[in-house]
Amino acid sequence: MTSETQSSLPGGPIRVLLVDDEIEEMADTFVRSLSRHGWELETLATVAEAKRRLQEDPPLDVVVTDMVMPEGDEGGLHVVEAAHQHDPALRIIVLTARGTPATAFASGRRGVRAYVDKLNPSEDPEDKIAFLVPILAKETRRIRQIREKVQEGALDAESLRATLEMAREARERFSHDLDALTEAAERGRFEAAIGSGREAADACEELLMYLDYFVSESLGEETP
Repeated sequence: MTSETQSSLPGGPIRVLLVDDEIEEMADTFVRSLSRHGWELETLATVAEAKRRLQEDPPLDVVVTDMVMPEGDEGGLHVVEAAHQHDPALRIIVLTARGTPATAFASGRRGVRAYVDKLNPSEDPEDKIAFLVPILAKETRRIRQIREKVQEGALDAESLRATLEMAREARERFSHDLDALTEAAERGRFEAAIGSGREAADACEELLMYLDYFVSESLGEETP
């Protein structure tokens, strides 16, 4: 199943919160377009409503928030901050028509995983969000699973630190092997091996991301 059509993960449907003060104007186009993907899509119009929803069950997988809200030109950052404080595992997409490098940096510092410009003529924001949501929802749930295992005592901090180092070393090996395979392919060989190498490298990067998250967020430590 492709990410563009995926509506659920192990554990149930993907739950998405869309926060935008112009939600009523968006309902006939933007919201309807996103709803066709089969997610449990909730829509709210204010920061205060979003903050209340974050505290309620069922837990959300992805938050999509507009940047410019009635609470101020960067009102969406209040949603980002609240989501990140409530659960650092929660993946966030910032949606805006007035993006600047400064707002992108500010939101990124608070756990935002994607920044979508509503007025970018080179990409459709609805399509980009539809592509990103299943990927980010999967990240959210896997990180929560890691955290739950740690809380249950199934994983200890020292083991995770050691695994993180192993993942870093594995990434270096994969990178080296992939370079060699690429060079060979330029000579007309090993095309299939390159596909396998890329899959292995991607898997290693994914593992590293989750372990990095755990050490930095759950243990409150900075990773190098």
